[in-house]
Amino acid sequence: DSARFEGTTSPITIGDGFAYGGSATICKHNSSLYLQYNNGAATTDLNIGGGGTAVRIHDSQNSSYRFTSASSTNSWVVANGGNFGVGVAAPNAAIHVKNYLSGMTARFQQTVDGAESAVRFQTLDGTISRYADISLSATSGNLSFRVPYNATAALILANDQNAYFAENVRV
Repeated sequence: DSARFEGTTSPITIGDGFAYGGSATICKHNSSLYLQYNNGAATTDLNIGGGGTAVRIHDSQNSSYRFTSASSTNSWVVANGGNFGVGVAAPNAAIHVKNYLSGMTARFQQTVDGAESAVRFQTLDGTISRYADISLSATSGNLSFRVPYNATAALILANDQNAYFAENVRV
């Protein structure tokens, strides 16, 4: 069952089917809810909210999806090919973050009491994966660099402002 509201140029369909061919369709198909808008243009916007607090989902056909707030043009973007951007219209890396304010650009927070917070880097050389970690100890506050990731720290920048190197240091 469905209801179709006809206007002179913008019909709206609400119902239990998909792709009525109208300008706007809201429907349930199987277990999913669809909102389809086809205006023949290369881009389409879906605005949710009102009173100046709208969230906009912008679809650029086969190019990218942008999710923005009323006060931003590029809150976050999923580009064709999978690149993810925050604060940037065309991310040119798997994760691309652009900060328009002074101060911190990214924050990684561990919420398990006593656990270290770490970032792992991984690369592939043929069939050999190589890893390195940068981690912050919850107990000591030391920042450690481990190469490979499961080795003893090659460099520790300690909470007491000293640097400690592993054996076989070459400077």
